[in-house]
Amino acid sequence: MAGTSWPQTKRVGITVSAGPPLPSFVGQQFQAAQGQAQSGGYQLQQVPDAHSNQPQGTITSQSPTAGTPITPGEVVVVHVSNGPPQVAVPDVQGLSVRAATRVLEQAGFLVTVNSGFFGGDTVVSYSPTGQAPQGSTITLNVNFSFP
Repeated sequence: MAGTSWPQTKRVGITVSAGPPLPSFVGQQFQAAQGQAQSGGYQLQQVPDAHSNQPQGTITSQSPTAGTPITPGEVVVVHVSNGPPQVAVPDVQGLSVRAATRVLEQAGFLVTVNSGFFGGDTVVSYSPTGQAPQGSTITLNVNFSFP
């Protein structure tokens, strides 16, 4: 304890800190984590993670792991998601809502339905078209079909 007298012949043990523990960056956006690292005096080295389904820019792993002592100037390697893979959106225009939903769900998409003023069961348009991230939502616009 500070200010306590101690005999000169008695040994004193001193513990030196290895530094503050490294925080977990997993699940954070790279830009936010980079600011936190800079304020801690260390750097992040970004490595692309092409196999992640996490949103683009999300840190999926790090080395060294969280809780490891870190000193100023060290480099932490973080794997950063490229985002979910882009897949083709099937053409469902003209299909019934039930058939279009089945086709889109089988392709790995979620589906919402936007009924027109008169309601209906036939897909007159959908969005997005072309390609979209796997697991994203496709909106079906429906209306009555007239024979």
